[in-house]
Amino acid sequence: MNLVFIETTDGIVFDFFSAWQDAVMNMKTGKGNNKELVSAIVNLTLIDNNDNAMRLFTIWGCILKGYNRGKADNSDEIFKADITLGFDYFTETKADLVGTLSTLSGVTEYFTGKVPEWLKF
Repeated sequence: MNLVFIETTDGIVFDFFSAWQDAVMNMKTGKGNNKELVSAIVNLTLIDNNDNAMRLFTIWGCILKGYNRGKADNSDEIFKADITLGFDYFTETKADLVGTLSTLSGVTEYFTGKVPEWLKF
């Protein structure tokens, strides 16, 4: 999965992904760390034109595969950092009350084997 971030003058995107990249593999020594120590769970929300949530994506086992800070062609350009993530799998939930109840119902059934009456619709 490829993502593009807009970098600001404070360099927060660069600092974050540089630290994560260094945790995944130390570039000076070439030594990598265990995936369990450097993977993450990432939540992304797809929004409509009015900034209303439409879908929620939870991405499991994310690992930073690549990071390129980008460059500005002239002094008026902004930096666009390109991020490449690898992941194990993702789940998708419709971002509304029915989707939330459906997710709760599925999680409850998975762990308990039954769905409480108050979650049925």
